[in-house]
Amino acid sequence: MESRFSESSPVKVSLLHGALYSDDPVLWKALLDHQAAISDYFHEIGLALVVDPQEGYAYLEQMDVEQDDGMPRLFRRRYLGFEFTMLLVILREELLRFDATPRAAASIPTVEEDWLVEQMGSFIVEMNNQVKRRGVVDQAIALAVRLGVLRRVQTVGDSRTYQIMRIVKAKLPEEKITEVRARLRAGQSVREDESNGDQSND
Repeated sequence: MESRFSESSPVKVSLLHGALYSDDPVLWKALLDHQAAISDYFHEIGLALVVDPQEGYAYLEQMDVEQDDGMPRLFRRRYLGFEFTMLLVILREELLRFDATPRAAASIPTVEEDWLVEQMGSFIVEMNNQVKRRGVVDQAIALAVRLGVLRRVQTVGDSRTYQIMRIVKAKLPEEKITEVRARLRAGQSVREDESNGDQSND
């Protein structure tokens, strides 16, 4: 029986849920084969399709539209929490270090949960309650997983390993790391459109 849906339909649905990666070869090929048509489809509802073939990811981004255009926003704006912003910087810097090593061409960038807790704990030393501090860090990591910045790849006992997803490069470009670090030192979080692979149409 012939499907009622086009080859690009699963790609569109996947993009509305979050970032699409080249490690899904079927959807990725369909994306590249129908990129222009998919881009036109989302343009009609005020979304821009961003594709990075070299890094192997694609996502939707809210277009800048004037209020008098009559187009409501599909993606909400929200403030990223201080702890999540901190985690984003740590992951972005770790990805930079990984990409500068010879193993970058043959493996994926991964981090241990305990290492993330240690790195983030150095930022929030003023939080004396260790249990509360761990809870705050765990919440930031869980949000990173939900938004597609981290992907769990292994769990051994209480130890978890996560893959750093390359969408983090879109969320925090290299040239902005210093600026965001300065804002963190000043106690400020960062606002962004809920896009770049976020599940933003909930």
